[in-house]
Amino acid sequence: MSELILLRQKLKGIIQISKMAEAMQVVAVAELKKIQARQRNAHKFLQQYQQLAGQLKLNEMQRPKPDGLTTALFLFVSERGFCAGFNDSLIASAENFLKASKQEVKLVICGRKGGEGLRSDQAKKIGANDFDLLEEEAMLNYDLYLKGRVGSIYFLFNEFKSMMVQTSLMQQVLPFDWRGKEKPVNGGLIVEPDLESVSSQVGVNFYRAFLYDAYMQTRLGEVAARLLTMRGATESCKEMIKNLQIKINKARQAMITVELSEILSSFKVLAKEG
Repeated sequence: MSELILLRQKLKGIIQISKMAEAMQVVAVAELKKIQARQRNAHKFLQQYQQLAGQLKLNEMQRPKPDGLTTALFLFVSERGFCAGFNDSLIASAENFLKASKQEVKLVICGRKGGEGLRSDQAKKIGANDFDLLEEEAMLNYDLYLKGRVGSIYFLFNEFKSMMVQTSLMQQVLPFDWRGKEKPVNGGLIVEPDLESVSSQVGVNFYRAFLYDAYMQTRLGEVAARLLTMRGATESCKEMIKNLQIKINKARQAMITVELSEILSSFKVLAKEG
């Protein structure tokens, strides 16, 4: 098979890849706008409950837990691929946490593709598209914490700062530890029907709000990483297409030169015979 045919086949394949990358980029842009709006609302909701938690001094109302209780770790990673090294720091932080923990760790992974990078046979894996199941598992651990069977709950998730800047964040959610973040309200705060029931309701809603914010920040980070990856792939494809077209033109010119040389040689032979 001639070099020209091989180059054309390669060019055709790269053009197809470029079209796929561009299509995925369009989908990622639309998805990014939708998730970004939801994440902003989720974060505002969390901030309101964080303020209430500080005002009610929830961290001071918690009962001390005995040592040796199970620790629950919720790891939020990507649901799908094509997002470069998005999961790397999250998985590395999870592995370090598991190695350093002196207690038994119950691991829950939200995100199927990213979870493949963590070697843990005992982890419970939940698809990122099934938030109801994730919330059910989170509330189960919340109840176990209240019953004294789980000592602490951590969320390890992607903290979205910008399209270019994203970091992994390990946050202890239970026991609540927000000292110094909010100034408690003095005697002017009126609580009805009583402080204990209101604090209990604020606590569970704060926990739910934190879960949803961690979930949405990670989803937003995944889509942003995929968008940047597809942009990079599209630019790389354009460069490769340009280089291949130059090679194809050179190969065609070489073939034309050879054919002209053969024609001239044939004319010379015919001229001698004539």
